[in-house]
Amino acid sequence: MRRRALLPIALAGGVVACALAPGNAAAQTTGGQGVTVRLIEQRSYREIKAPDGTRTLVPDEPVLVPDRALPASKEFTVIVPVNGELPSTQAQLEIWPRRDQESCDDPPRGANEAQHYTLGMHLHGAAEARVFEATVPPLEVDTTFCFRVQRTSRLAQGLTEQEAAKQAKVFDQTAGDVLGYIERAEVLSVEKIKAELHTRMKEALRRAYPGADVALSAAVESVMGDLLKTDTIEKYRAAAALAKATGSATDVAAKEKAKQDLRTVIDAATQSLKAIGEVHIRERASLSSRPGAGQTPNAGNYAAVDAGVVLAFPTAADELHPWMLPYFGVNLYFTPVDRTIAVGDLAGNAFWQRFSLTLGVSLAQPSLPSRATRGIAFDRYPILALGWRFAHFVRGTAGAALFEVADRNPASSEFHLAAAPFIGASLDIDVIHLIRDGFPKL
Repeated sequence: MRRRALLPIALAGGVVACALAPGNAAAQTTGGQGVTVRLIEQRSYREIKAPDGTRTLVPDEPVLVPDRALPASKEFTVIVPVNGELPSTQAQLEIWPRRDQESCDDPPRGANEAQHYTLGMHLHGAAEARVFEATVPPLEVDTTFCFRVQRTSRLAQGLTEQEAAKQAKVFDQTAGDVLGYIERAEVLSVEKIKAELHTRMKEALRRAYPGADVALSAAVESVMGDLLKTDTIEKYRAAAALAKATGSATDVAAKEKAKQDLRTVIDAATQSLKAIGEVHIRERASLSSRPGAGQTPNAGNYAAVDAGVVLAFPTAADELHPWMLPYFGVNLYFTPVDRTIAVGDLAGNAFWQRFSLTLGVSLAQPSLPSRATRGIAFDRYPILALGWRFAHFVRGTAGAALFEVADRNPASSEFHLAAAPFIGASLDIDVIHLIRDGFPKL
């Protein structure tokens, strides 16, 4: 391999030949082609008490949770089951790395958006097997990522004339049924009548809006609360009882007037319920699920073999006497190194994925013209250096070769520790990674 000086005062070259970490090269590509992660909705529930004393569990907004560990360093597929009740037609997946211990509530905005993706999801399958699907770019190893999916339903964009007519018919029929029930329920208490009205209103909402689940119980409570605050039911029952008892035209007219007043109140309640249901279903169709989080595996390389040549300048020399010093060593990182993600896009332990310590040994024993030198161990010069990855393959280094040099007094047989500092740049290439996966983007 040819090597050229990247700095005028030093020359260094290096090739990472193999991984020395517990997480080997094969482990780093956990996410190979064909890997699919399913995002599952997990719900929590809260309790709502109805006017009749019954209690209903109402689900909160679902949280997305991956069904397996997230793959690292490879593209993979994410699928989200389609809500079978809601006619969803579009969806969007947002994914971003969680910073430190922050929650997933808000994705980063502005300049710091490394590995923050917004991906369109495609609808696949039919009937109950329908899913939204998206291909996710490679994600960094040993990093927690947040997910959020936003679904858009056709209901969020407005109803067709046919759907609007169907819903109007449902609520009109419900109003008539409720009035008829009140007329027939002469022997029932007002409390039982109100409980039955509550049930019928909720059923009307479900029939009109197939996507409206039990969460809309709160809307029913609101509408029923307004309806039941009035005394129109009691007035109608009293007028009906009086008309039945006397049969007079005046009392019958009063009964019809009370019935009309009751129908007006019931119509207003059903229309309010219709409006609340429509707003709710549209909002539900366009609101995001609460973000969930997933973790990529700790599967990168911590160390790699480094071999190259540096131009070093021994400080013990009486005059400038640079050395061309070949060396063999190991680059040690303090976190798993992801060779797939460009260094500018690193979002997890970005600093530690770029900073490294090099421990090595010289492959030659250069000397000084006026003083004897010798190696410290096995007649070799230890190499100590710090490194910083500027790109996938380019790594800056600064360090020194250590050796022993004879005392300046020719009569002395002592040797002293000396150093030959160097600054340079080396190639930092994981050969196994390149053979397996090809060249990543710089």
